[in-house]
Amino acid sequence: AISVVSLMAAVFPSLQTLVAARALGGLFWGFAAVHYPTWVNRYGPAEKRTMWMAGINAMLLVGIVSGYIIGGLSRALGLASWQKLYMAEGLLMLGCCVCIRSFPAGMVQVTSESEASLPSRGA
Repeated sequence: AISVVSLMAAVFPSLQTLVAARALGGLFWGFAAVHYPTWVNRYGPAEKRTMWMAGINAMLLVGIVSGYIIGGLSRALGLASWQKLYMAEGLLMLGCCVCIRSFPAGMVQVTSESEASLPSRGA
């Protein structure tokens, strides 16, 4: 969803689309900030939860900081407009979505042992 909003801000540049992209991007980031720790707490092996959370937080921090650095330098040096930067962000996130879709379902959809023992809804 963030990729679509970023691409729309790049394709239809205006103050309204820029504000909408920033607002929706923050909203969707909020979903991830709540979902990731909950997922790790529920499905992560007890002995690895701390390391998994450290990895997630480190990757998020590196992504945010590198985005600010690349965006700031690109604008300061006149290498790219904000529309091109939003286009790059949207295309990179769209690429991530395509990569995620290639993961086996079992790698992404994890069930606990108690859920696995329940009869399926279709039965």
